[in-house]
Amino acid sequence: MTFICLVILFFLNLTTHLFAKEGSIKFEHISIEQGLSQNSVHCILQDSKGFMWFGTWDGLNKYDGYSFTVIKNDPDNPNSLSGNGIRSIIEDRSGYLWIGTETGGLSKFDQEKETFTRYQHKPDDPASLSHNNVRAIYEDSEKMLWIGTEGGGLNKFDREKETFARYQHTPDDPASLSHNNVRAIYEDSEKMLWIGTEGGGLNKFDREKETFTRYLHHSDDLSSLSHNNVRAIYEDRSGYFWIGTENGLDKFNREAAQFIHYKNKPDDPYSLSHNGVWLIFEDMAGGLWIGTEGGGLNKFDPEKEKFISYKNDPDDPRSLSHNVIWSVYEDRSGVFWIGTYTAGLNKFDREKAQFVHYKNDPGNPHSLSHNVVWSVYEDRLGNIWIGTDKGLDRFDRENDQFIHYQNNPDDPHTLSHNEVWSLYEDHEGTLWVGTYGGLNSFDPKSETFTHHLNTPDKLTNNKIKAISEDRSGTLWIGTENGLNQFDREKAQFVTHYKNDIGDPHSLSHDAVWVIYEDRSGILWIGTENGLNQFDRKNGKFIRYQKDYNNPNSLGDNWILSIYEDRHNMLWLGTIGGLNKFDPRKKIFTRYREKEGLPNDVVYGIAEDDNGRLWISTNKGLARFDPKTEKFKNYDVRDGLQSNEFNVGAYHKTRRGEMFFGGINGFNIFHPSDVKDNPHIPPLVISDFQIFNESLKVKDENSFLQKSVTYTEEIELSYKESVFSFEFTALHYAYPEKNQYAYMMEGFDKDWIYSGTRRFVTYTNLPAGRYIFRARGSNNDGVWNEQGVGIKIIITPPPWKTWWAYSLYVVMLSGAVFGYIRHITKAQAEKLEHQQKVLEQERLAAEQLERKVEERTQELKEKNRQIMDSIRYAQMIQESLLPNPDEVRNFLPNSFSIWMPRDIVGGDIFHIDFFPPSGKADRGSFVVAVIDCTGHGVPGAFVSMIASSGLRRIIRDEGCHDPAEILKRLNFIVKMSLHQDTEYALSDDGLDAAICFIQLSSVSEELSSASCQPSVKTDPFFKKKQPKTDNYSLIFAGARLPLIYTRDGEVMVIKGDRQSIGYKKSDLNFNFTNHTAIIRKGMCFYLLSDGFADQLGEKSDRRFGTKRLKNLLRKISYLSFDEQKKKIIESFEQHKGENERQDDVTVVGFGFL
Repeated sequence: MTFICLVILFFLNLTTHLFAKEGSIKFEHISIEQGLSQNSVHCILQDSKGFMWFGTWDGLNKYDGYSFTVIKNDPDNPNSLSGNGIRSIIEDRSGYLWIGTETGGLSKFDQEKETFTRYQHKPDDPASLSHNNVRAIYEDSEKMLWIGTEGGGLNKFDREKETFARYQHTPDDPASLSHNNVRAIYEDSEKMLWIGTEGGGLNKFDREKETFTRYLHHSDDLSSLSHNNVRAIYEDRSGYFWIGTENGLDKFNREAAQFIHYKNKPDDPYSLSHNGVWLIFEDMAGGLWIGTEGGGLNKFDPEKEKFISYKNDPDDPRSLSHNVIWSVYEDRSGVFWIGTYTAGLNKFDREKAQFVHYKNDPGNPHSLSHNVVWSVYEDRLGNIWIGTDKGLDRFDRENDQFIHYQNNPDDPHTLSHNEVWSLYEDHEGTLWVGTYGGLNSFDPKSETFTHHLNTPDKLTNNKIKAISEDRSGTLWIGTENGLNQFDREKAQFVTHYKNDIGDPHSLSHDAVWVIYEDRSGILWIGTENGLNQFDRKNGKFIRYQKDYNNPNSLGDNWILSIYEDRHNMLWLGTIGGLNKFDPRKKIFTRYREKEGLPNDVVYGIAEDDNGRLWISTNKGLARFDPKTEKFKNYDVRDGLQSNEFNVGAYHKTRRGEMFFGGINGFNIFHPSDVKDNPHIPPLVISDFQIFNESLKVKDENSFLQKSVTYTEEIELSYKESVFSFEFTALHYAYPEKNQYAYMMEGFDKDWIYSGTRRFVTYTNLPAGRYIFRARGSNNDGVWNEQGVGIKIIITPPPWKTWWAYSLYVVMLSGAVFGYIRHITKAQAEKLEHQQKVLEQERLAAEQLERKVEERTQELKEKNRQIMDSIRYAQMIQESLLPNPDEVRNFLPNSFSIWMPRDIVGGDIFHIDFFPPSGKADRGSFVVAVIDCTGHGVPGAFVSMIASSGLRRIIRDEGCHDPAEILKRLNFIVKMSLHQDTEYALSDDGLDAAICFIQLSSVSEELSSASCQPSVKTDPFFKKKQPKTDNYSLIFAGARLPLIYTRDGEVMVIKGDRQSIGYKKSDLNFNFTNHTAIIRKGMCFYLLSDGFADQLGEKSDRRFGTKRLKNLLRKISYLSFDEQKKKIIESFEQHKGENERQDDVTVVGFGFL
C-alpha cells in the first residue's frame, strides 16, 4: 500500500512539473520600488497616445516605460483627482479619461489641459451620481457612458446636460436591477447591455423598455449561474459569452439561457486554478485569460477545454508575483500587464524570443544535475546528452526529466570524473565522454563506461576538452597537454602531437580546445596559441596566429570554437572576438564589440537553417547575419539562462533546435520562433524644460496652453535661451533597448542618433522658426520614421525686431541727410578759407623746398662717408680672414663660406698652420669659427676683439689646447668690454668652436701642443685603435658643435653650454676637450648657427639641424669645392626671397 502511494505521489509530482514547464512564462515585476504609487493594482489602460495608466488603492499612475507620474487627490484643489482609491478607468472616443474612485465618485481627466472634472453624489440632487464608490465604467457603441457603483446601482451619464439617470434595485419590481452593487458592465455584439452584480447575479438590460432580465444561481438547477456574485462579463471573438463568478467560470448560452460551468478540480491540474474569478480577458491572438482570487492567472484552451495556470513560485523570482489577480491588459505591442492584490504589476512580452530554460531544481531529483553546463550532444537516436559539473545527463524530453550518470569511486564502470567537458558519438554509435578525469566510452546497452586514462604510453593528459572523428574513422582527442590519435580497434592511442618550440610545423600549443574537420577533409585544431591546419600525411601543422601588424590576421590566438558555414567560410570563436576565415584567400575578418558583438569572448557558434549564426558569449547570445554583417543580441531579460555561457556547451539538433549551456543551466529554442517585434512604437514629446525646469499647463509661470505632448507650437523669447526636450517611444517590451534620433530643422543639418538617450538640450539658438523632430525604435530596431514634431519660434530681442530695424533705417537716413547738409555748408566755408590760406602756404612751401634740398645734399654726403667707412671696415674684416690659397697649401681638402647678413658681420673664422717640430711630426693647425653677438657694425666690433684675442692666444702665447683657448678668450672679451661687473653698460659676447689637428702618428699625438689638454674621447671612437700614421683631432666648443661624417654616418659633438664674454659667463669655467682619431674619408664641419636658423620662403620654417645633417651626409663623398657649391645652393634654395636672418659661416675640411 505504501509503495502504491509513493508511485501515485511520484506521478502527481511529475505531472505538476510537466504542467509548470508547459506554462512557463518569465514575468518582469514592477512595484513601488520602481515608482508605482502602491502595490494593489485594480485597473489598467493604454491611452490613445500610448501611455500606460494604472489605478491603485493610493493614486493614479501614468507610465512611459521609464518612470511613473503619480496623480493624487489634492484636498485644496477642486480640479484635482476626486479620490486616491482607483477602481476603474477607461478612455472615451473623445480622448478623455474617466476614473472611478472608491470614495470620491467619478473624475474626468482632460489630458491636454491636465485638469480633472469631478462628478459626485449629492443627496439633494437626483440627477447627480447615485453613489461615490464607482466600481465599473463602460462606454457603449452609441458613446453612452455607464457607471456602476457599490450600493447605488447603475448610472447613465448625459454628457451634454452633465446629468445622471439612475437604475436601481426595487424590491417589488422584478424588472428592476437585481442588486445595487454593480461590479461589471458589458455590451455584447447584439448591442445588449449586461450588468454583473455582487449578490444579484447577472442582468440583461433592455434600453428601449428600460427593464432588466435577471439570471440567478439556483442550487437545484445545474445549468443556472454558478454564483450570484458576478465580477466579470466578456464575449469572445467566437461569440461565446463568459461570466466570471465567485464560484467559477461560466460559458453562457444566451438563447437557451443555460450556463456551462468551469470550476477548480483539485485532482485535475488542467482545471481552473481557483473558483474566485475576478476578470476575463481576450488577447489579440484570441487567447482567453482568467484572473482568479487565489489561483493566479489562467489561460484557457477552448479546443482541449483545459486551463494552463501561472502562479507565484517562491523559489522562482521570475514567476507571477501574487496569486490574486485584479487586472489584466494587453497593450498594442503585445505586452501583457497583470495587476495583483498586493504585489504590484507583472509584465511579459508575447512577442518575446522563445528561449526555454532548464536548470537544476533542488527539490526535483529528476532535474538537471548541476547548473554549470560544459557540453551538449544529440546522438543518432535523438537522445540529448548534457555534460555538467556534476556528471553526465541524458535528457528525456518526452517525460521532461533527466537521467543522471555520475562517478562512483567504488564502481570502475561508472563515469571516471563528474566534470564532463566534451561529448561525441562515433560512426559505430559509441558515445565518447571527455571529462577532467580522463576519456570514457559509453555502452548504451549495459549503461557502463570504459575508462581511457593518462599513462606514459597512452593518453597525454586526463583533461579532455575536445573529441572528434574524421571521415576515415580516426578518433582525435584534444587535451590540456596535446592532441591524441586513438585507434579504436586496438583501443589505444597510437600518436601524440605536442608543441615543439624548435619546430614551427609542430602544434602551436599543447592546450587543445576544439577539433573540427571541414567539408574538404581538412582537420583544424584550435589551441590557446593559434589555429592549426593539420596535414595528416606528413604530420605537420600550418599555424595561423595573430600578427599585430596585419589587420587581416587572426584576431586572437585563444581559439574556443570552430564552424564551417554553407559557403565554406570558417568561423572562429576566440577570447578576442569572432573571426571569419576565407581558406582560399587566407585572410581573416574580425568582428568585435565595436561591430555589434555583445562581448569579445565567443564560446560557441551554430548556423540556423536560414544561414544566420548564433553565437554564445560572456554577455549573452548573438544572432549574426553574414550577409548584412548585423548583430541582434539577446540577454537574460529575453529568457536566457544567464548572460554568461560556457565553452563547448552548444549544439544544433537535426530538428534545427539550438542548445546553449552556461553557468545557470541551458536554453533550448528554435531560431524560427525567435522573431523581431514588428510593432512600430508611438512617439511622444514627454517633457519640455526651460533652464532645467519642466513646464506644466497648470504651473503659474507656464505659457503652455496644453500638455507638451499635445502642443503643436511653442514660442520662446530670446531670454529663454536654454531649453530641453524629452521624447519617448511608448513601446514597453524592453524600453531600455529602445533607440532614438532627433534633429532641430533649421539648425541641425542631419538626424542625430542618440542611442538610448532620449533627452536633448539646445542653447542660444538664433531667433527664427524651427521644427524639433524626434524618432524612435522598439527594442528590435523597428523605427517610427514619421516620429513626432513641434514648431519652435524664438523671438528676437526688441533691438533685433523688424520694427527696430525699420526705426534704425529711418533714424540713420535722417542722420545721414542732416550730416550731408551740415558737411556741404561747412565744406563751402572751409573752401573759401583754404583758398586764402593756400596762397600763403604756397609761398612758404617754396621756401621750405629750398631748405630741404640743401639738407638732403648734406645727408647724402654724410651717408656716403659712413658707407665708405663701413666698406673700409669690411675690407679690414676680410683681410683678417685666412687666405684660401695659403690654407690649401697645408689643408688642400677644405672650403670656407663666410656670408655676413650686412656689409660687415659678427661671424669670423680662423685657420693657423704650425710647421713640424720633429721627424714624426708633420705639423699641426688650428681651425676656429666664432659667432659674435649681433650683426653689422656692433657684431663686427666684437668680432675684431675676438679675432685679436684669438691670434694673441694662439700665436703669441703659443696655446693650442682648444679648451684653454676658449677659457682665455672668455677672459679677454669680458675684460675688453668691461663686462666683469653687473653694472657694465653692455652685455655682448660670442659662441665659438675650435679644433686642433695634429699631423703626427697617434703615439705622438699631442707632442707639439704647448698647452697639454685634458681630453674626452668621443663615443664614436671609444675602441682602442692600432698605431697608424693617421691624424688626431681635439675639439672644444662654446655652444657651437663639431659635425663630422664617417662611412655614411653623420655625428655631432656638442660644445659646452657656456658662452664667452657675457656678463654671466663664468671666468673659471673649464671647457671640455673632445679627441678623435682621424680616418681616411672623414669630413669635419664647423659652422655658426645662422645656417640652421635660416627661415624658408615656402614653409616659413628653419633649415634645421636634422636637414643640415642629411645634407652633409649626402655630399660628404664629393670634393670640397663641390660640397661648398651644394651647401650654398641648398641654403639659397631654402631661403628664396626671404631676408637672411643671421650671419652664416661654414668651414669644412677632411683627409681624403
